Amino acid sequence: MDAGLALITFQMTHRQNYIITLKKRRSIELIVGRMKQLRKRKLIIVLSLIILFAVQLQIQGAIAMEITDVNAVGNSTATVTITWSFADGATEYKIYRSLSEDSGYMLIATVPGTKNKYDDSGLTAATTYYYKVSAVFDDVESELSDAASATTKPVAPEVPEEPYKWANVPVG
Repeated sequence: MDAGLALITFQMTHRQNYIITLKKRRSIELIVGRMKQLRKRKLIIVLSLIILFAVQLQIQGAIAMEITDVNAVGNSTATVTITWSFADGATEYKIYRSLSEDSGYMLIATVPGTKNKYDDSGLTAATTYYYKVSAVFDDVESELSDAASATTKPVAPEVPEEPYKWANVPVG
């Protein structure tokens, strides 16, 4: 079991009750009762099942926490800004980019959980890019969001250095 996923404490109170607490965002209490009612082997089995259940809840909670409201806007010929909604408890976000909506997504950036915006720069003009975002909760990554797309702006046509001279054109 990965120690980063769950930290379980086992405490014995003055009434011989056992308390198991998942330290990261979820708590589960089990009051077993008196020590005389359970043998040590049964207690170990019960505690193991609770730990597995708690870790599974942690992982399922992170997977279910999909990022929503992902938007992408082409700001210039070489930059796209991606924004998304915050996910409660996310420690960081991962941004993925592709030239195809359905496949080929590559991780391009990781930003802190306090930010919900990323500027992707160094892109090619007049090109459509697709983005997906995931949230990370204490080393557990959520599913990728739905894709958002943006097209970088085209390169502006060059303006001749010397404007056309209309002086010799007859009016009339």
